[in-house]
Amino acid sequence: MSRITYSLTLSLLVVSLTSLSRAQEIIRQDDPPRVRVVPTPMKQELKNPVTAEYEKAFWERANEMIRSVTRNPDGSWAKMGINTYFENEKQSYPNQMFHILAGDVERGVKALQAEDNQAKGDNAHTLGIDFFPAFTLKGQMRKYFFFGNLLDPAYMARMKEAMAIWTKTDPRTTPHPIYQKFNPKIEGWQPNRFGNRQVDSRNTDNLRAMRDIAIYLFAEEAGNTATMEAAKKNIIFYVNSLYTIGMGEWDSDTYLCHSVAPYLCLYDFAKDPKMQQVGKAALDFFFTSAALKYDHGAFSGPEKRDYGNGYWELASPFAKFFSVYFGQNVKGAGANEYDAVHAITSNYRPAPAILALAQKDFPRPVEVLGTKPVYENWKDGARERPGFFETMYFGNTFQMGSVVSSGGDGDTGPFRLSAVNSKRGADVVNISSHKKLNEKFPGDQIGQYRNLIVWLRPADKETDFTFFLPTDAPRQTKDGVTFVKLENTWLALRPIQLADFKPAEMDAKFTKQYPDSILLSAAAANDAPFVGVAMEVGEAGMDFDEFVAKVSKDQKLDLSGIAEGKVRLTGIDGSFVEMKHSSDSDLPSLSRNGEMRDWNDPANFALWRTVGDRPLVSLGWKQGTLKVTAGGHTFESAFGPDGSSQFSNR
Repeated sequence: MSRITYSLTLSLLVVSLTSLSRAQEIIRQDDPPRVRVVPTPMKQELKNPVTAEYEKAFWERANEMIRSVTRNPDGSWAKMGINTYFENEKQSYPNQMFHILAGDVERGVKALQAEDNQAKGDNAHTLGIDFFPAFTLKGQMRKYFFFGNLLDPAYMARMKEAMAIWTKTDPRTTPHPIYQKFNPKIEGWQPNRFGNRQVDSRNTDNLRAMRDIAIYLFAEEAGNTATMEAAKKNIIFYVNSLYTIGMGEWDSDTYLCHSVAPYLCLYDFAKDPKMQQVGKAALDFFFTSAALKYDHGAFSGPEKRDYGNGYWELASPFAKFFSVYFGQNVKGAGANEYDAVHAITSNYRPAPAILALAQKDFPRPVEVLGTKPVYENWKDGARERPGFFETMYFGNTFQMGSVVSSGGDGDTGPFRLSAVNSKRGADVVNISSHKKLNEKFPGDQIGQYRNLIVWLRPADKETDFTFFLPTDAPRQTKDGVTFVKLENTWLALRPIQLADFKPAEMDAKFTKQYPDSILLSAAAANDAPFVGVAMEVGEAGMDFDEFVAKVSKDQKLDLSGIAEGKVRLTGIDGSFVEMKHSSDSDLPSLSRNGEMRDWNDPANFALWRTVGDRPLVSLGWKQGTLKVTAGGHTFESAFGPDGSSQFSNR
């Protein structure tokens, strides 16, 4: 079991001596006061190296989040929000764990072992312990393995006996004792519908991780070898998929941290060192992916399962969670993300090269091309070729990315740009071909070369190109080009057969969430066969007025082939991107400064490859070896289909 070491102000020492004695806590007074957690023991060779400076900053951010979750503005304890119905533990368990970390031990422990809402019904066969919803399982793992020494020994014994019952046979294929069968007439995700199993078996990446890892850890703890081996096989298959074809639920600013949290549990709590290293391999992949999209507390670039959260600093679960690790955001880590309790109580730290990647400590500008698999990447045929092709460009003051794929995709955000801002971490700019910002619509095709993009689609009555911008960014229009002045980054937007950009209304929820933002929209011009936008991004090194003058003089947008869906944008330095809209799929014919991007060439299937001769990040299609070079460090991680793995930090 773990130990929790507290260093608190005297005002925090309002816990009963009984709780402290039972928890065997070590409490000391530091200056400044802060909480530090000693994770479960782990061999040093399974850890990435960490500097004392980084560890100090990590704990400063962690303490800021602990305080934000557990304290009201007047200093009193905040509410815990105890709710054990179905999967509501996904928030209430972490909230209670945060309170324990902050010193509210007695109340937190009581809440953690409160009787489950469905203890005498759906969960009676597991002694009232809830193992069905995946989100609940995520909390149950850290509750048992990390906070267990704080819990009543009788409750811990009941949990262990319950997990032995639950994993005696595989819960994924064992019928629920009450319901027995799948009932298609019932809606929802509870066992009264899915009576053919004893666990939530939805196959999103994050739910699969929670389920499979909980089954593995609890079967390992209970000594149920056959169930443990079945779960182990599933976990290794998934991690091998990460290293060969990628993640189906890729880079989601809502769900990525939900996948990371259970793999932190595998890394921290597996008894088998080989499975700890499997967990580490997954985490190293996830954190590399996150590091590419993280920018000063904001999310930048395209993503799958875009819920419209990441349009500002610390506006998404992704940004809040990874800010504890990566920092650099202006607001600090004060925003509550409940999965961060797994980060704060874990052994895992990102490799120095991955941290440098997140903090953009590498020579810029640089471009990274990549691919993503189709969402259900475990199905037949899904592993033959990538489903999405991504372009990420990193300037000195901004980063932006786009993605193309065959057809539309209802929850894929195809483009996002972030630019460093001294007051709010990063400004975020989003573009959509419709009023809805977080969807790739059929017909959307984007060509990107470094800091240039062209975006085309067939015109229809629903087309309404929409731009999400910070309100305080000055704008001016000259010769049909709309210029936007961010703090150190400049945008030149050219409409392609669109009407003029005009302010668009935001609904009340969006306005409340993003009060310092504005939407501009432009509808399709009459009788236009294709419509879209072209954009060039400039940055500090040339001032804004100079950028405007150069765009007016040197930038060219060739629309002579627009009737056939062909456009060419030439930037102020003479480089160009030329795209012809494809009627067969949404993978356009694309020339990047004279070099064609061949969507069918396996050489272009790499999950990540850096353009040019300066290495940054690489992971080949079905190759299994990840390499990151940044900040003077090089990190490598290799993973095989049998679960063999190795890593190095240089």
